[in-house]
Amino acid sequence: MSVAVLCIDRDDDIGRKTGIKTPIVGRESNLEVAEKLGLADPGESDLNAIYESVRLYDELKRLGRDVEIITLSGDQEVGYISDEIIKNQLELILDEYGFDSVILVSDGAEDEFILPIVESRVKVDSIRRVVIKQSKNIESAYYLLKEVFSNPNVSKRFLVPIGLVFLTYGVSLFIGAQRGVVATILTVLAVYILIVSLGWGKPMETFVESVKESLLEGRASFIMYIVGIMLVVIAIIQGMTGCLGTTEGYLVVIMLFINESVWWFVGASIFLIIGSILDSYLKEGKYGRKFVFPFFTLATGIILWGTSSYVVSLENAGLGAIRNLIFYMVGGVLMAAVGVWITKKLSACS
Repeated sequence: MSVAVLCIDRDDDIGRKTGIKTPIVGRESNLEVAEKLGLADPGESDLNAIYESVRLYDELKRLGRDVEIITLSGDQEVGYISDEIIKNQLELILDEYGFDSVILVSDGAEDEFILPIVESRVKVDSIRRVVIKQSKNIESAYYLLKEVFSNPNVSKRFLVPIGLVFLTYGVSLFIGAQRGVVATILTVLAVYILIVSLGWGKPMETFVESVKESLLEGRASFIMYIVGIMLVVIAIIQGMTGCLGTTEGYLVVIMLFINESVWWFVGASIFLIIGSILDSYLKEGKYGRKFVFPFFTLATGIILWGTSSYVVSLENAGLGAIRNLIFYMVGGVLMAAVGVWITKKLSACS
């Protein structure tokens, strides 16, 4: 029975640091990759995983087993994209060589997320995790942390929210809005968590790239982006200023922030959307369904304005306030419906 020693590099450190594409088959080919990876980054943990794979390969060869060593890598965008790449490479290897089983070698727990995909296609005899031995002094810990946080995936997940907290707190101190700093920090972190959990990170990166392209190519949309970004800054400052002096609880403070800043955010969003529509039209000659977004933005603004106004004046709220809340809710829904209707009409005409 044939067995493959399968080394997994889920985040494609091999490809990014050596320029070599996987799959890499054979002892000599893997040693060559290990040498290039070691010269590019001697501290790379995938280097140790490859050497462990070679050691395991030699051990099985001495026992007379029919064995081959194979290294697969995914993509820097760890998750569906990287796992799909590894899955496709694995299927090609299995079709070509027809291995009966594999021994999975990885440099940590993250690579082992690929285990269910491997097990669904071939029998897994064993799993080897390679852990780099580190000295326990402070200097080694410093360099280990430095190496960890140089990884873009780690820095995005952990350093960005910390940076947002410090930035928000610094702006609050600068404008003297310490009362609203907690509400603002919670709001900023909530927005960040929503962006990450809902998978909006890629669209945000695409937006940044669009701004850079607009600047380099001298498009009018660049001005729209700049106006939108400045309005976002004004919205945050306006919201924090509106929280000054209030002695109410955090819920009221958050509602005050929304009430004071919502239309600035709406205006910023509309300018950003217009810039995106211009870019789409200049690049592809069409704007797609993006024309509906300004209407959705206005609808969201109406609903948030009505809700925050009602909560802020809750102590003095009567039937009139409830009627106004219902009016804003219905108005927001109608605005969104109008946007959908107009967009469908324009799409039918184009």
